[in-house]
Amino acid sequence: MIRIGIIGEHPYNDSKPIKILLEKEYKDKEVQFFILFNNIRGGQLDDKIDKPSRKAIAQLKDAFRAKKLDFVIYIHDLDGLPSDEKKIKIRENWFKILDREGANRKGIFLLNIYELEALVLSDINAFNQLYSVNIAFKGNPMYQAEPKELLKEKTAKSPRGKYKEADAANIFEQLDIEKIKNHRQYKQFIAKLDERF
Repeated sequence: MIRIGIIGEHPYNDSKPIKILLEKEYKDKEVQFFILFNNIRGGQLDDKIDKPSRKAIAQLKDAFRAKKLDFVIYIHDLDGLPSDEKKIKIRENWFKILDREGANRKGIFLLNIYELEALVLSDINAFNQLYSVNIAFKGNPMYQAEPKELLKEKTAKSPRGKYKEADAANIFEQLDIEKIKNHRQYKQFIAKLDERF
């Protein structure tokens, strides 16, 4: 049984949706996913913009040993477009330090470009059905600035109510894993993850 930890900016809004996707992706493998950092969120993960907090490093070390993890998946939003090389370097530096100091370099990084909600745009039909809306998204989700705000705006009059980040786990249960794999960033992440099995 492979044991994998997941660290995101929020345990329910980020880590859980990704856990749901990965459980679909690897349903035929002997793998167990653990959401880490239930009490550290968002900015608490960072000491400086490009460095993890000491608290995050200490908690990761403890969790890595206690849960006997084989490796860790780190999730962070870029809050920028793929062309923003400066922001990408900052996020990559954050990942490298946290992984080196907390998990003995046994990590894989999922950098969400622009935000986690870009993955929802990869299967917009599932989202449309859930919210009874008709968003026609044909572009590349990686180049959609502020996808979260787009979803909120388009669901303002939905019978289900306006999209909230807390809805992400329910939405990700409905997403088609094959359509999500069309998102280049996620596809590259899965290719790296496949190498560990």
